[in-house]
Amino acid sequence: MLHWADVVQTVDRPELAEALNNAAERVGRRLGVLIQVALDIPLQSARGGCAPADVPALSQYLLSLGQLNLNGVMGVAPLLGEPTAAFTRLAQIAGKVHELTPGADQISAGMSGDLEAAIARGATQVRIGGAVLGNRPTLP
Repeated sequence: MLHWADVVQTVDRPELAEALNNAAERVGRRLGVLIQVALDIPLQSARGGCAPADVPALSQYLLSLGQLNLNGVMGVAPLLGEPTAAFTRLAQIAGKVHELTPGADQISAGMSGDLEAAIARGATQVRIGGAVLGNRPTLP
């Protein structure tokens, strides 16, 4: 994977960070990472992501690893609920990460259906695969 990717946007736990760091060390390169922040209402989804309260500790851990660059945060709006509120929370979390390391200035948020709300709340990257490739079927 490290031969094709410059950034991994889905780091949500120390074990994954450590595995990526070790792999990057083996191939002799640095890898950019974004912390995936869970924006879902608790118990409503199992889509993954670091709990907002755990982001500072994960940020500190990432900064201690020699082969990873903490570039910012990534979040996906909840399936249920207002995306604007979720992106506002993500922007606040991103600000705290940026205080820890000024280079962490990326916010990857928003997809085809909510990119305007994400951009209005500070997203520097959006994911628009559905607009280009069509929507995936919703899992039951």
